[in-house]
Amino acid sequence: MEIWGIVAAGGSGSRMQSAVKKQFLTLSDGIPILIHSLSVLEACNEIQGIVLVCAPEDRETCQALIREAGLTKIRLFADAGATRQQSVYNGLSALPQSCDYAAIHDAARPYLTSADLSNVLADAVQYGASCLAVPVKDTIKIADKNGFIESTPDRSLLWAMQTPQVFRKDWILQAHQQAADAADYACTDDAQVLEKYSSHRVHLCPGSYTNIKITTMSDLF
Repeated sequence: MEIWGIVAAGGSGSRMQSAVKKQFLTLSDGIPILIHSLSVLEACNEIQGIVLVCAPEDRETCQALIREAGLTKIRLFADAGATRQQSVYNGLSALPQSCDYAAIHDAARPYLTSADLSNVLADAVQYGASCLAVPVKDTIKIADKNGFIESTPDRSLLWAMQTPQVFRKDWILQAHQQAADAADYACTDDAQVLEKYSSHRVHLCPGSYTNIKITTMSDLF
């Protein structure tokens, strides 16, 4: 069995309001966010290789950072698309035929732990599809277009999705192919692609609240 990682690093980081794309910003230890995210997958014995999806103009920067960090599992690159979903599809299409499972991770989640990674990989092998997620702490409201509350869903049933999201490669690649051909191609994560374009179910693997996605400057702080 062969598991590969796909790291989506094609975002522009516009919500960060920074001259530098967020994946290249450094944390307090001086290490770029991207390298933190790649390093956890690099250190995982179950992962044989990594596809890095980035903008063509960022490839040389990424390669330089990878060399400097001494990472060796980033074996393939794919070009980012206009959306994250298109970027992941490009990454999936670049995977070798020998790959059985794809672990799709956000470059902007630098605090993934090795324990959570191992757990979600094992969960995916058992169920075919598994995603890290955490129970929602806040009360969630569903509002109408005018900002008035319409309903309150049962909080005990709500989970906040994280990455990695791990799937059998044949399942998720086929679903992405169908999504790419559909006129309503607008899924916000890869689990939704599988939900919408296949009959396969996705299992939720409890993760950690520290596995945040850095999107705005307040997240960085």
